Amino acid sequence: MNFPFRYYVQLNVVLIFTCLMLTTNFAIAAKKTEKITKHQEIITLPHQRKVSIQIISIDKSPQFPLDLMGFSKVIIKDSRNNLLGSFKLDSPNVGFKIYTVQGMPTPLILFAKIDSIGASEGFYSVYPYTIVNNQLKLLHQPNKNEWNSSTYLSGFYIGKLPNNGGLGAIWWTYTYENNESRDDFHRYSINIYKWDGKMFFLSKSLRTKDKYSDDKNALKAYGFDVPDLSLDFSNISATR
Repeated sequence: MNFPFRYYVQLNVVLIFTCLMLTTNFAIAAKKTEKITKHQEIITLPHQRKVSIQIISIDKSPQFPLDLMGFSKVIIKDSRNNLLGSFKLDSPNVGFKIYTVQGMPTPLILFAKIDSIGASEGFYSVYPYTIVNNQLKLLHQPNKNEWNSSTYLSGFYIGKLPNNGGLGAIWWTYTYENNESRDDFHRYSINIYKWDGKMFFLSKSLRTKDKYSDDKNALKAYGFDVPDLSLDFSNISATR
């Protein structure tokens, strides 16, 4: 049976309208699923100066916690609402901790960004900042000595280095070799950073000769009996 041409035109109009409605509804639904969270803390600097640290995170897929789609923006202002600095991180899962380390700028603000979450472990990056002359300052070289690690048998430390090594940081993580499983003994990669008064720089990298049951035993074998600061971050611990 042949239909008049006008019926085909009407049918196409209906189909186009339906597609537009579906596209609009999907866009509205996607926007509604976004989750916006805000976290703010007020800290006191030397000489009783107060600043606020705010993290605004936008999670574009909160219904899928393993898919880190979104971003976070860090905003730091003084008590008069003057902007001291801001930056953006490509993950909706960001936390921070504030430390006082003798010999280093105060405060030492560590931002931990979860990069990915797997079935058995996650991966994260840490960014060390401080406030100098009312300006936010990053304390390591970006895109050169990145501070990132796994959440399994790995960690980091900042402070006085063992064996009179001065001030610095230690990062460690296990390494896989052929025919090794997750629960086997592993060798470990250890990176040592020194503090030169302005920023951290990579001083030494080593790989353990022997294999160890866990990271604590590997560190102790090389004289690094230090606390793991990654345990201070709830967003890192949640991916273990």
